[in-house]
Amino acid sequence: MTSQRWSASFAVAVVVVSVLAGCSFRTEYHGMDRVDGRLWRQLVAFKEPLFHQLLPYGPTVEIAGNPPAEVRPASIREYLANIDANWWDGTSEVDPAWVESGGVVVYDVRERPSAVSMSIFIGSGPRPEGAPTDDRRLYSGPSELFTCFGFVAGFDRSDGFVDLMSERVAYSSSECPPELAAAVSADAAFGSIEVFDG
Repeated sequence: MTSQRWSASFAVAVVVVSVLAGCSFRTEYHGMDRVDGRLWRQLVAFKEPLFHQLLPYGPTVEIAGNPPAEVRPASIREYLANIDANWWDGTSEVDPAWVESGGVVVYDVRERPSAVSMSIFIGSGPRPEGAPTDDRRLYSGPSELFTCFGFVAGFDRSDGFVDLMSERVAYSSSECPPELAAAVSADAAFGSIEVFDG
């Protein structure tokens, strides 16, 4: 009896400590895990334009009727300025508006003479209430998805700031800043970045 009471008290204590510590337990998706198609498309709608900007060669553009040409940034600062995202310094208060309808937040930016690294958070925004699944079934699952990952771009200044190396680094859910994770809904699920490939 005493042992049962101790076990029950310990379980309650764990729950209380978890709540007080701000811990949350979210659904997670990794690798080839299947996620809701609608939420997947919502998040990818932010991811794909971002990756076009992250590629150091930049997008191709047509100027004055000439064939499309690659746009190369003249410096790391120019490269960063071309990234359309919300920027967080890691210390100021997070604005929920950055992700409440879905969006991109760049943080932990580190510049070096010929490289730049950064971390990126993407939220899908809320799933339309009552919308069915892709196979026309009643949906029951998280109301949002989010991901975070690292990105490193290295450059060679000898030839007009040409890309030498680009690397995407998958993060676990524990590596997402809690301040940003708190800006999405409590039932939002985490998906590692490779879930949103393809």
